[in-house]
Amino acid sequence: MKILNSFGENNDEKVDFRKEARNLFNKLAKLETALLIIFWEEILERFNVVNKKVQSPGLDIGEGNKLIVSLKEFVKNIRQQSDQKLKEYEKKAKKLSTSVETDYSDINKRRITSKFSDKSTDKVSVNGAEKFKRDTLNVVLDKMIMDLNYRSQAYETYSKKFKFLMDLQDRNQELIDLESVRNIIDYYPNDIDEHLVNECIQLKSYLLQSKTESYTSCSEIFWLIYEKKLVDVFPNCYTILKIFLTMPITSCEAERSFSRMSYIENKYRTTMSNYRLNHLSVLSINCDLTKDLQCDDQIKEFAAQKCRKVAL
Repeated sequence: MKILNSFGENNDEKVDFRKEARNLFNKLAKLETALLIIFWEEILERFNVVNKKVQSPGLDIGEGNKLIVSLKEFVKNIRQQSDQKLKEYEKKAKKLSTSVETDYSDINKRRITSKFSDKSTDKVSVNGAEKFKRDTLNVVLDKMIMDLNYRSQAYETYSKKFKFLMDLQDRNQELIDLESVRNIIDYYPNDIDEHLVNECIQLKSYLLQSKTESYTSCSEIFWLIYEKKLVDVFPNCYTILKIFLTMPITSCEAERSFSRMSYIENKYRTTMSNYRLNHLSVLSINCDLTKDLQCDDQIKEFAAQKCRKVAL
């Protein structure tokens, strides 16, 4: 900010450059901007470490679901204590720089007419802090909570489906959800059979007898079966653990680079549906085959239907 201020006051610089520097300085000096810096630093720090952990190898869906749910509860806690958190942000924001303003940009209270069904003319005053909390802070937090709820639905679905595996690793849980075991047998009929029920009951008893060792994750149970050569004893448990542990945790969408895309999408084809784009991509990839196709009759028929000339 000191650099921007020096540029804005330097008469040797161009007028447009000085004006732009002053505008940037005025925006950064606002209390609202400093509040957002503190807020996003707190939020993104948690999101960053969770994102790295979710992408780390060896993490199963159960642990991934716990991390997503805990992150959602963290955001909810900030939302519920928004008044207190906003005061904390204000104290930290004012310490960022001496150039940061001490008051909100809309220091003058404004009147907002409440629209009721009875056409009442009562007016409600909204100050800077309340306006920032209502229109910015709470809106962002509500959006994040909604997105985290959406993203955790898939994790919760699979966590419920594999609930019996969570019961295996929980030493405080002596019984196994047998209904969950039967449902997973119906879901993977080609990989496991009905013997999985008895195997889970025996494996749970086997794990409880291991008092010196604690198996708190599905990966530890998997390696226990493998290293102690118990695959023949618990073949279905071994198979279902492999399926569970190899399921991807992260779910994302990315646009991959496609060499043919530059030939298909250009300035003349800016609005194209996915259906047409996919088919044009296939034709471009298989250009060796399309060159051998005889399309003269189809082109003539298409040209005749689209012809705008009228015989006089």
